[in-house]
Amino acid sequence: MKKVSIFILLAVYLAACTPAARRGVELDGTRWRVQLLEDQEILADTFLTLKFEEGKISGSAGCNRFGASYTIRSGGNLSIEMPYRQLQLCNEPVGVMQQEDRFIEIFRRVAKFRVAGDQLSFLDERGNVSKYTLQFEAGEFFGTTICRDFRGRYQAEGDSMQIFYLEMTNDVNCDETMALEEGRFTTLLGETEQYNVCADRLEINTMRGKKLVFVAEGGE
Repeated sequence: MKKVSIFILLAVYLAACTPAARRGVELDGTRWRVQLLEDQEILADTFLTLKFEEGKISGSAGCNRFGASYTIRSGGNLSIEMPYRQLQLCNEPVGVMQQEDRFIEIFRRVAKFRVAGDQLSFLDERGNVSKYTLQFEAGEFFGTTICRDFRGRYQAEGDSMQIFYLEMTNDVNCDETMALEEGRFTTLLGETEQYNVCADRLEINTMRGKKLVFVAEGGE
């Protein structure tokens, strides 16, 4: 089975609301809607949006509006100031404020951007959009998170998949943010129920209706 790595975990996977493909790599004047935030789809009935205009970025973080200044330099380098946002508290849907906090925190780590067609990706300072890997082999799987390595056993039949166990294989001191992100990922992976492979994409659906999206790295 091919080795695959999660497609967008560090940052966000966005679809264009305006014809960005015809603008090359220009962001000014474009609008985007977030489709994937780190390892999860956006909560139902919430919208995360971005608008780039004259050095300013603005949009909806799911509950509150936000805004910030941004600067684009040569080589696709992008810096975004830590956004300000409104202070409204939303109770529904469950998890909307946690989703908003994760979305806002991402801007602190953005160092580059990449536009492919009508899709925009944010990258870290090393140019990574992928920090999680997953490899299957003879009923076992192996991989890495943003912090540690893991392994486990699985069984697949048809489009159904069950994870029997998952364990971390090394001990590394992670900061609180990384530990939380790693925990979200391993919890979702452990709840795998169904999978789908389409071209170079692997989609894993969980028992709670969440989704992990991976893209093949190549190799057998």
